Amino acid sequence: MSLFSEGDYKSLEKAMRKVNRVLRDGYDIIYEPFEKRVELWNHIKESYERYKDGEFGDFLNDIDRDIRRKFEWALAVLAFSFHYNNEHFPGVKRYNKKELELVEYILKYNVFEIWDTNDIIREINRANRDANKILELLKEYYNGIGKKVDEIIKDYNVKLPIRDYAKTKWELYKKKMDEAIFKAMREIDWFRDFIEGVDKKIEDLEVKIRELNNFIDKERRRLEEELRHKEEIELSRLRQLEEELRRKFEVEKEKIRLEIEMKKNRELQEMLKKELRKVEEEYKELINKLNSKIRELEREKISLKEEKEKLESLLDKIRKAKKEGSRFVRLEDALYYEEWFIGRLEKKLDEIKGGVDIEGKNFKLVSVREYYEFPDPPRNREIVAILEEKKLIPIGKKERIKFIGKFLANKENFRKMGFDTYPISLSEIIKIIDSVRYEDFDKIVILIASPTGFSKEVMDFVESEDFRRRYLSKKIALAIFDVEVGKLYYNEIDEYVKALAPVLSLEFDREKIERLKKYIDENIIIKGYVTLEEAAELVGDERLAKKVFYEYKGGECKYIKDVGLVLVKK
Repeated sequence: MSLFSEGDYKSLEKAMRKVNRVLRDGYDIIYEPFEKRVELWNHIKESYERYKDGEFGDFLNDIDRDIRRKFEWALAVLAFSFHYNNEHFPGVKRYNKKELELVEYILKYNVFEIWDTNDIIREINRANRDANKILELLKEYYNGIGKKVDEIIKDYNVKLPIRDYAKTKWELYKKKMDEAIFKAMREIDWFRDFIEGVDKKIEDLEVKIRELNNFIDKERRRLEEELRHKEEIELSRLRQLEEELRRKFEVEKEKIRLEIEMKKNRELQEMLKKELRKVEEEYKELINKLNSKIRELEREKISLKEEKEKLESLLDKIRKAKKEGSRFVRLEDALYYEEWFIGRLEKKLDEIKGGVDIEGKNFKLVSVREYYEFPDPPRNREIVAILEEKKLIPIGKKERIKFIGKFLANKENFRKMGFDTYPISLSEIIKIIDSVRYEDFDKIVILIASPTGFSKEVMDFVESEDFRRRYLSKKIALAIFDVEVGKLYYNEIDEYVKALAPVLSLEFDREKIERLKKYIDENIIIKGYVTLEEAAELVGDERLAKKVFYEYKGGECKYIKDVGLVLVKK
């Protein structure tokens, strides 16, 4: 069935060759000669006008939308090339500042077009953190550019086809960058500090504290000087007052004495006493004011000292925190994770009671028991299940598998501090492996769940990019589950772990269905469609994704050549 309705596909394909050439060149188009870019512009602009005039026929809405955005984007890229090179070209006026800025960001990040998450992680591992384009792009994206691009894409002043094309590309780049950044933060020691700029923050804080120290020292000297000055002034004033009062007193005394001598009047004596009391009160009031000012200044000094001590304490904590673990899990969270893990594991094991196929053999679940390492929480509980091979003809020994699902927390840290920041170390993993190595089973599958994740050594041990470094044993299969982020890690080469992966993942089909439905609800409104490929990638199950597609009431399924099954908004 043709994708087009009455459309001349061959003619359109020929007309779009220049468009596709510009789209493929991307950022490199800026290096083409000016005359060549003008030629490309004129050809694409003419073809676009012919398309809009209907010279190539009519096309389905989805195809029409895709064609228009490619034309618009190709023209925008050419316009950006003239703008970037400071060349005068009338076509640049077709686009506003935000549109040209959006084109620049998409072209700048198109290095992620052909890279997957693992490619980015490998580049980070090889990178020189002081000078690397990929690291700078990731840091720029993480620290605000990502939000800025999202805002431009939402801006109605930007032409819809340009926003549409940019959104498709940007969502692809974002997904890869987000996954790579999240993974790198867990696996690469220095990466979190680099991308979050922690070193710079600490350096800035140290500068601020030094500035505060200088300020306090300067203020202390000023205050001490002022206090000394005030004391000198007040003492001088008090001495002056004292002298004035003394003179006044002597004058009045002499006047009174004369009056007394003259009149021998008792009332004058009373007046003198009253005057003396008044002077005494004024003197006391003056002294009290001075003391009040001194106390106020002392309180300010103490307050500044306390603030300085708080900031120094904060800096000390930050310095020490850099040497601590990479997680933060409270005791109450660990208890919840443990209960959740054991409960989910019991339900998932219950689902395989009927049997499970491994390497062409069928195994039935014969027993499930629970144990614990400590009496008080977190108890490091574990589920031990025994699976036995089912044989139609009871000839030969039946193969037996022991499955261990263990919740492993750093008990001592939770007991001492009420929280833990350290991932599980490789030595703890080896200890568990060694404890079951010689048990009488044909195969032992170990699932270790941690609330604080696992160290880089453990991650390399389980799923290193170098397959030679991965743990692989004839008897023991190992998987680890990061409870906090809900992610399972295992060596996909091991057929036993691979067969039991649905049990180990701890996610039920109904949960996957609800997660996919929510994803479709959000994206079908924004994009107008969801492809089977992206849906299957989200839940890891194409069959389940198809079921959701077929039952989704707000859309209809269409098969599009070179794209595959697509759920389109009704």
